[in-house]
Amino acid sequence: MPTVNLFQVPLCFHLIGTRGGYQQIFGYRGYRMQQMEVGMCLQRLLLSASAHGLGGHPLLGYDEGACDDIYHCEAQGKTCLIEVPVGCYRKTARFEGALYW
Repeated sequence: MPTVNLFQVPLCFHLIGTRGGYQQIFGYRGYRMQQMEVGMCLQRLLLSASAHGLGGHPLLGYDEGACDDIYHCEAQGKTCLIEVPVGCYRKTARFEGALYW
């Protein structure tokens, strides 16, 4: 991603799941069920990071093939589903003031 420098992020998590995602058992809905499970894990990860004073943001435009090569997912029938950099962050500037004059 051009906006996130992963070399400066202290932690980078990859959530990995099976290729096909329960499609043999539940058909097309199996993929959606796997995505919901990943979403629940992601929410727990971000909540835990927030409790430690860190921030995280899931990336959708990552190189899935490179992540699969790092963890040797092809041999296990798995794939990387999402990439989440976690680290310290600077709050964005906000205008704060009275709502009345």
